[in-house]
Amino acid sequence: MQFWLVALSWRSCTWTFAAALAVAFLLATLGQSQAADPGPKRVLMLHSFGPRSKPWSDYAQAIRTEIDLHSQSSVEFLEHSLVNAGQSQEKLEGAVVEYLSTLYTDHPPDLIVALGAPAASFIQRHRQLIFPMVPMIITAVDQRLVQYEKLTDNDAVVSATNDVPFLFENIMRVLPDTKTIAIVNGTSQIERFWTEEMRRELAPLAGRVELKWYDELPFDELLKKAEHLPPHTAIFFVLMNVDAAGITHRAGPGILHRAISGVSA
Repeated sequence: MQFWLVALSWRSCTWTFAAALAVAFLLATLGQSQAADPGPKRVLMLHSFGPRSKPWSDYAQAIRTEIDLHSQSSVEFLEHSLVNAGQSQEKLEGAVVEYLSTLYTDHPPDLIVALGAPAASFIQRHRQLIFPMVPMIITAVDQRLVQYEKLTDNDAVVSATNDVPFLFENIMRVLPDTKTIAIVNGTSQIERFWTEEMRRELAPLAGRVELKWYDELPFDELLKKAEHLPPHTAIFFVLMNVDAAGITHRAGPGILHRAISGVSA
């Protein structure tokens, strides 16, 4: 059996450029704040999932490193993760808003950074309640998931654009013997968005390659299915934050290794 794995690295080039733009904006904003107030600066970083969930954790670390290297003043990073990906955000968002507002009432942050689509959606829904006069940047998010009409004068966006058809065309160009592409994705809100978006954008590939969708399976069952993939199959690993059984997984090399460890080359 022959198979190939196409995983999270497809985002790296676009997000590297976006990260550079985000850092430039952050440094400029902190520089303006430094001129008005030379004291230490506080950056509130809102993570979409856990602070170790990839690829967002790599992106956040790049931002922190560059700011530490180039900022003219000391910077304190105030890190907060939003509701666990497997829980209902609607039930708990009010509590999160109240917690953040209360925690930083006396010493508001100098800058807010929302990392990823869930964090972007959260902050845009509650912008008037979470330090509306504090500059904010939304980044590490596809432009399709930003509500541009809700941006205020204090908001900025550094987004990316994921060209899904190009990625699949590239698989078939580099691996011309590909007959099947197995698409692995989870069931959280952001993952369901990408499943629907990919189904729509990949419809023109019908007849050229078989697309197998693995977004409605618990991860352990998915692993069993991977053992019996047909020859000349590529695995396109999108995300796996929450599987069909409602179990939360941490994205990274470990879950990719599990996805392919039972497949014979």
